[in-house]
Amino acid sequence: MIYKDVKNKTIGQIKNVEQEKKQTEQPILKTQHKTILQIKTFNDLIEICNIKKEIKLKYELETNVNLVSFENKRIEISFNNYLDKEFIKKLVRKII
Repeated sequence: MIYKDVKNKTIGQIKNVEQEKKQTEQPILKTQHKTILQIKTFNDLIEICNIKKEIKLKYELETNVNLVSFENKRIEISFNNYLDKEFIKKLVRKII
């Protein structure tokens, strides 16, 4: 008679992942803001590449790029033949 009771009782095991009770995730608030880093000098640009771990960009800026002028929202550079072909695209994509 003891065996009949065991068969009728439910076991608290979860048989697969989909049966688990899903936890409700907290919605991400749109009011969360990112810190905006302002680039005022060429050295700021290099430092931000270092902070953001953009080592390839930092390397290219330090070795293959010469600064011609740096103004508000405008950077004019000259570069040598060793500069990566995709450098300008990558730089623009990262700083905008």
